[in-house]
Amino acid sequence: MIKQMLVSQNELQKQMKFCMGTGTAGAKENLLGLIAETVEALNELPWKPWKAGSKLNREALILELVDVLQFYCNVLNCLQITEADLKKAYEEKLAECYRRLANEQ
Repeated sequence: MIKQMLVSQNELQKQMKFCMGTGTAGAKENLLGLIAETVEALNELPWKPWKAGSKLNREALILELVDVLQFYCNVLNCLQITEADLKKAYEEKLAECYRRLANEQ
């Protein structure tokens, strides 16, 4: 699934003429966009315990998370990070987390 998202997002960026740049400069611009969209996603979560009737707008949250995902894919594409690279790093990090957890017990 990640590979297809990277391909699709790269095609979109081609159509947009890579307006946010490529390489490390493009990655930086897209990370800033990712941060902004993450804040927008956060704003969709109810966080005022004193405000009656605050509830999650799930559909709006999902749309904001898709925006986050698009910027994330842009960063990966800018830095030529592949699905295989990401999978390997994820598996290594996950194993490290489990090792830490085992050492705490």
